[in-house]
Amino acid sequence: MKVLVAMDSFKGSLDAPSCCNAVARGFGEYAETVCVPLSDGGEGWCDCLLAAKGGKKIAVPTVDAFGKEMDGFFALLAGGEVAVVETAVASGIVGIPKETLNPERASTYGTGVLLRAALESGAKTVILGLGGSATTDGGMGAMSALGAKFYDENGNKLKASGADLQKIARLDGSELHPNLLKTKVILACDVDAPFDGEHGAAYVFGPQKGADSEMVKRLDSGLKRMNNAVVRAFGLDLNGVKGAGAAGGLCGGLLSICNAEIRSGFEVLCSLGGFEELVQECDLVITGEGKTDAQTLMGKVAYRVGKLSQKFNIPALLLSGDVLPEAKALLENGFVKLYRLVGEDVSVVEAISRAEMIIELRAKEMAYEFFKRDQAVPSKNT
Repeated sequence: MKVLVAMDSFKGSLDAPSCCNAVARGFGEYAETVCVPLSDGGEGWCDCLLAAKGGKKIAVPTVDAFGKEMDGFFALLAGGEVAVVETAVASGIVGIPKETLNPERASTYGTGVLLRAALESGAKTVILGLGGSATTDGGMGAMSALGAKFYDENGNKLKASGADLQKIARLDGSELHPNLLKTKVILACDVDAPFDGEHGAAYVFGPQKGADSEMVKRLDSGLKRMNNAVVRAFGLDLNGVKGAGAAGGLCGGLLSICNAEIRSGFEVLCSLGGFEELVQECDLVITGEGKTDAQTLMGKVAYRVGKLSQKFNIPALLLSGDVLPEAKALLENGFVKLYRLVGEDVSVVEAISRAEMIIELRAKEMAYEFFKRDQAVPSKNT
């Protein structure tokens, strides 16, 4: 029997490679395991593509979402033609205390610095993962790092932050980095949110990043000003583009200045890492994430793994930190059974603090149930 272990990270607790390894240890007594860490474009995006294609990380000094100096990086995949940047590295929400989150203060400038370094690496393609941001600046920060200039109604040059969105009167793109149009940029995300409006970046994701109802309104108003400036400067209406609201509008902002296309993060992983072929070669697929809920059913990685397994009639199991009732619909979308870490014997706090050990123990229970009881399936290799 061959088992494909394809876990997403348990955000704030355990990265995807560690999750995969813990599950593999649990199943190791019963089957051959193949580990493929996954990401939706957020935390761990570079690691996932490096695991799939090989390559190295390139260190780059940058700043975090609130302007603090930090050591960042991008990945240069084997062969040197593809560079990978992860928004969560320099503009990420993980590790920021909840009480200090403030999307009006936050900026994607640090991600722009990483993008600039990737553009200057000699790579022909740059892939940007757009998950896990603490920002709602419409890409203003990243665009500024790449040469864009923003001015208020009095002609004063603006800094780059969520608050400055509301002051934008004009966007000057005359001094953009020359490699922006020479290099193919893939904006990887699995979010269909428009740039602004009630289904846009501020209203849908702002509250998760620390915005109260009044701040959400201000941020949305600012995103509308940004969109108007983009229309005037480049003739592109970002609200006509699905996914432009990803990463607080970073996706839309970059789309306006790059030779770019928006693609599903999962599809990027499948095409670069041969994930679809790996599924077909296995007898069982295991995936999971920190929390499985209604958002999972909207196309997150775990859902897509289940659908792909269903396509090839390969049974799939899900192991997540927690599985909410609405996620039971996954049982109609490729999954044989859903498991969770949290339960009568494990609290949420314990599941987070001891995730690796508990994942391994749960995986052993799953393996015993699947292989030792009536649910076992014959191997395609026998």
